[in-house]
Amino acid sequence: MQTPFIEEQAHLSPDGQWIAYVSNESGKWEVYLQRFPRSSGKWQVSTAGGSQPRWRHDGREMYFVDPKGMLYAVGVDLRAKVLIAQPQSLFQTNLADYAMGGRYAVTAQGDRFLVNIDDNADTRAINIVLNWTSALKK
Repeated sequence: MQTPFIEEQAHLSPDGQWIAYVSNESGKWEVYLQRFPRSSGKWQVSTAGGSQPRWRHDGREMYFVDPKGMLYAVGVDLRAKVLIAQPQSLFQTNLADYAMGGRYAVTAQGDRFLVNIDDNADTRAINIVLNWTSALKK
């Protein structure tokens, strides 16, 4: 895209027909959606700032993070005409840094998230035990 604005953090839809991206054209960072390759028309997805767009595997829902680190889900219908639902907050994260993309991942069904926490955050260790059932056989 060649505009006087900054566009970044592009993420293609699962079918490769749409692109979600972040732009500062409104004066603040917002998530937008448009056909890919580029055609006329674009739609704003976030309503109060947004970054780090992601898609659910069926392309019917998108996710983004607002400036305060809240993760949102937005239903989208891109079949006949573009319909974008009101964003729904899911949970608070610490992902308010717009300079960093790719700090979370979503499962194909959109029911679980892997969030990269801040290295300076007060955290507790998590122990993951693999093949734990083998200890039961002894």
